[in-house]
Amino acid sequence: MGILSSRLALLYVILLGVAAYAWRRFPLAPLLFLGPLGLGLAALAATLSRGALLGLAVGVVVTMGMLAIRRHVVSLIAVVLVIALTLLVVIPRVPKTQRERFAERVQKLVQPASETGRPLIWKQARITIGQYPLTGVGPLAFGPILKRSAFSPGFIGGLTHAHNIFLEGYLSLGPLGFLGFLWLAGGAIARLWRATRPRAGIEGSMRAGWAIGSLGALASMLVQGMVDFLFWEIEFLAYLFVLIGLAYAVGRPRGDPQVSP
Repeated sequence: MGILSSRLALLYVILLGVAAYAWRRFPLAPLLFLGPLGLGLAALAATLSRGALLGLAVGVVVTMGMLAIRRHVVSLIAVVLVIALTLLVVIPRVPKTQRERFAERVQKLVQPASETGRPLIWKQARITIGQYPLTGVGPLAFGPILKRSAFSPGFIGGLTHAHNIFLEGYLSLGPLGFLGFLWLAGGAIARLWRATRPRAGIEGSMRAGWAIGSLGALASMLVQGMVDFLFWEIEFLAYLFVLIGLAYAVGRPRGDPQVSP
């Protein structure tokens, strides 16, 4: 369920960014996007994934923040309308039992003693980093170490990764490899930021919408990644590199003097 909810959150935020500008080509676009966005939110609620919903919330806030910073007032209003209509239509239709179960799971977040799995995993991850500070242990090699750990009886859930994007990134790639990946991701974010600048024409507007949605999606993955590691699943890892690759592709459009190298 965690991987499914993560995919939904990622696609939801990208679609929301595109929807913010689609009205320039199709005036009724906000209403047309209401259906897929509503279904996506309902599916996320059904998974009961706290991390995915937290990531979704952050992604939506980042998307709206980008629109406000770029002073795209009409697009911001379109997003607010889409979100409001989606919540009004979807939330009342989520079964009461699902809402109650999700409330119980959220309540556990303020009860540290109720879940011991992740804190113990993170403790073992820090111990392992101390043992291999210069090299890490290799891609997804931390799982077997978890299973042999003295803390393993207290672990909850799968023992395949560190349930934290920073800890697992260090363990899998080592410090130099992880810094290199952060540099690559940082370059993608910088190019997406430049692509959000207002440009004349419908094509430029739609590109800005995709760029803003992609920034929100990256923020969503980062926030959820702080409590879980999503990229052990090859399809989700592919989503990340597609976003990064497309960011570098649109960062230097041919013949556009507004974008610096």
